[in-house]
Amino acid sequence: MKILSEQQMEKLIENGKKIKVGFKGEIPVVAFLKLSGSGWMLASVDPDNHDKAYGLMEIAGGPPELGYVSLEELEGLTGFNDNKISHDPMFEHADKLDIHKYAKMAKQIGQISLRMTERITKDDLQGLID
Repeated sequence: MKILSEQQMEKLIENGKKIKVGFKGEIPVVAFLKLSGSGWMLASVDPDNHDKAYGLMEIAGGPPELGYVSLEELEGLTGFNDNKISHDPMFEHADKLDIHKYAKMAKQIGQISLRMTERITKDDLQGLID
């Protein structure tokens, strides 16, 4: 099961290339819903190793932290009733903040949380949550 679209992967690699030349302030590209108390918000992929993603993660209810994760391992994760990780449908509507700002917020409240400044309506979510 591929968890990233080609477009998401291209954007993550592009962010990874920027980081290699010293850019700071990468914007997350994708977020995954929690699976057994875990969640991920990915901001970049190493351009030399497309399995190595960087982002904000919360593993099994532990404290949120920035770090690296294997995309292959994420794709293979299963939870209760063999559920796989899935994209967070609210991420598309969330504010596009630097991953470090999201990390600071997560440390303050103890979990990964999206920031929303625009009001989301039921119509915005139509087809995302069934």
